[in-house]
Amino acid sequence: MNKLILKLKSFDHVIILYSIITALIIMVGYNKLQNILPHLLIRFIFISIIFFLIYLERRENRTLLFFRNFYPLLFLSFFYGETDYLNNLIFNNLDSVLVNIDQFLFGLQPSLKFSEYIASNWFSEVMHFGYFSYYLFTFGVPLLFYIHKPEQFEKALFIIISSFSIYYLFFIIFPSIGPQFYFQINQTLVPEGYLFDKIMHLITEYGETETGAFPSSHVGMTVIFLILIWKNFKYYFRILLTPAILLIFSTVYLKAHYAIDIFAGAISGYIFYLISIRLYKLVNKQNH
Repeated sequence: MNKLILKLKSFDHVIILYSIITALIIMVGYNKLQNILPHLLIRFIFISIIFFLIYLERRENRTLLFFRNFYPLLFLSFFYGETDYLNNLIFNNLDSVLVNIDQFLFGLQPSLKFSEYIASNWFSEVMHFGYFSYYLFTFGVPLLFYIHKPEQFEKALFIIISSFSIYYLFFIIFPSIGPQFYFQINQTLVPEGYLFDKIMHLITEYGETETGAFPSSHVGMTVIFLILIWKNFKYYFRILLTPAILLIFSTVYLKAHYAIDIFAGAISGYIFYLISIRLYKLVNKQNH
């Protein structure tokens, strides 16, 4: 067992620590939650999978090796959805506060008016593509490191996973559901698109939950992705900057976020990047 522990990668530590922290949150808030045992059990399963993948490393199978390095991205989808289960333990949804801030700053609700001002099917399609590009960034940026800069892959993935984890903890403590859930259905309609409109409706139908509006992790993580790309792949930075900008605007156009979420997302993204760098140095110092 000690040998397996020594082979933990830095991002393994993040997944294990996040699992432990949220397990403690579940146990502390058990009287407000239902069916806590499955949530605790899945953490045991996740940690077991990590050590099983470490055990399988010696087989040097390329498929297993790929899964060994990319499994955290799969776990993230569960952890994100679970924030909806864990929020409201401390505070109620903060949406009314966010709505008032937007009204004070802009004199209107940008998340409602943006799609009214540009009520174009083609623009809506572009916005849906921008929102979809978030998933391309999330999987594509680590893949870029894995293929072209394998010596920097672990550090890059650690920064990504730890930043996501910080956002998820924030969503649990300070919950908000976003305009698409807060406002009435007739207020949240946007012009239909074409291809990416259909793709995003399919994804949100199965993967979107009432959680994680403030600050926008879409924007924050995009900032982090751009920093990583700028520092390591300047050529790709020029290519990816346009979809990143579309992604940021799409979060308001498609009513996933309030305008204030965008500014908070950009600031928090840079802060969480710096925190993750410090955490990476700390983890590697202890490992050595």
